[in-house]
Amino acid sequence: MALTETVNLRLAQPELSADSLIDILRSQSIPGAELMCVSTLNRHFRRLGKDRPALKRIIKKRYRLLSVEGAHVLWICDVWDGPYLHDEVQDKNRRLRLVAILDSFTRTIVHAECYFNENRPCLEDTLRQGYKAGL
Repeated sequence: MALTETVNLRLAQPELSADSLIDILRSQSIPGAELMCVSTLNRHFRRLGKDRPALKRIIKKRYRLLSVEGAHVLWICDVWDGPYLHDEVQDKNRRLRLVAILDSFTRTIVHAECYFNENRPCLEDTLRQGYKAGL
């Protein structure tokens, strides 16, 4: 009975140590908790696959599916590093940045343009151009 309660507690709160779990069971006056030993409990957890490292390996779904009602409701903007190109103004080779806006519903490119910088004016210009193209 006490082992079943301890496993349920471990699943509910995997961050707690075996010692903490035993203290909780003892405070709740669970029969058999007063006889529990930390090393024995950890051995049972390993045998059952409920030890902390095993529970950390369980992949939990962290993201939920994003649903959008229609086109041009949600845009996704991203910046990619492109090739180097000679900048005549500064007379040196500089990396291009491709700034692109994608529509989340239709998965189409609303607007994409290359810039030498990855800063706010470049993003604003891409959004402005995308807004004109989206209307």
